[in-house]
Amino acid sequence: MDEPDTLIDRMRIREVADLYFFYCDAHEPENVVRCFAREGVFRSATQAEMALRGHAQLEEGFRSFTGYGRACHSVATMEINVTGQTATSRLFGTCFLSGAAKVGDPVFVRGLRYSDRWIIEDGRWVIAERVHEAFWQFESTLIDRMLPEKSCAPVEPRR
Repeated sequence: MDEPDTLIDRMRIREVADLYFFYCDAHEPENVVRCFAREGVFRSATQAEMALRGHAQLEEGFRSFTGYGRACHSVATMEINVTGQTATSRLFGTCFLSGAAKVGDPVFVRGLRYSDRWIIEDGRWVIAERVHEAFWQFESTLIDRMLPEKSCAPVEPRR
């Protein structure tokens, strides 16, 4: 495969990785499953009993995840290796989970790694297997979402 094709494939894979996070955060499990192959697998590296296989299980499982409340996932870095019609990737990211998002409630911040296998199915890149691993987590407190009444610290203009 020549280099321009590989770059386009890598961009298409990255787009699916971003859409996966978007659909998770938007609580759209019916769209999350579109990121997976028909027989795609989602499993946890830290909870061996947690494994979802195929679109029906994936949609049901991701629908149950909405119980965590509001979430915001972000891709930090991603390595993608394309070999013909298959690929592998490793993605590091963060996730903020805020439940009902009420002032004073806890906010959980997690460091994540996803190890993925990708295939082309029906002409597009999809996840054949995704392994989710939580590296670290801390808890903070949700504060009022209004802008502060005054600035936190004076800022000197750049020259």
